Amino acid sequence: CAPEQRGGKQQMKLKNRYKIIIAVFVCLFTAGATLAYFSENHSIQNRFSTLTPEMQIKENFNREDKWLPGEEKLKEVKFKNSGQSAALLRFILEVDTKDSGVEGKDIILWAAEDFPEFWTPGGENAEGRVTLESDTWYYFTRVAEPGETTQVTLESVSFNKELSNDKAHDTDVSGKQIDVKVKAEMIQVSTEAAQTLFGRTYTLSENDQIQWQ
Repeated sequence: CAPEQRGGKQQMKLKNRYKIIIAVFVCLFTAGATLAYFSENHSIQNRFSTLTPEMQIKENFNREDKWLPGEEKLKEVKFKNSGQSAALLRFILEVDTKDSGVEGKDIILWAAEDFPEFWTPGGENAEGRVTLESDTWYYFTRVAEPGETTQVTLESVSFNKELSNDKAHDTDVSGKQIDVKVKAEMIQVSTEAAQTLFGRTYTLSENDQIQWQ
């Protein structure tokens, strides 16, 4: 009987060991399953602000001055990037002759001598000087950096010397008002923005010179 009792005790010990092992595995799996359901979420709200191009038109011009036919008057125009980001720049001149009887071609828009170096198109040559056309967009061939002011663009304006300010001539411009408007636009440095807003694209060289296309 003794051997059988020992055998029985050994079987009971094995059964108990299995129970302990099974119990341990159950606890481990239960713990693993429990840990899988724990999670933690964090969120941080980041607000981003975009830079907006800002521009100033700087003009040196006596608005109270009176002109005579053929007389040239100083009207210096520059543009300043007063924003915080680099930008692309273009401008246009619009001549409004109102009811003066003067034609747009009788108003001569003189550009600075170095205008073709910084703008495209580079203007027309008249009497050895550079003239600008009204209703034509001129594009800056440099990137306008923050705080940068361009060179003088439009330099002066004059009436055709064939006009007159007395009633003995066909066109009397005495007492008339003629407006020369300067309109400029500045956008971010981006080919996509240029294509969308200017209707043109460009290539940019390593020294920030722009080739408009």
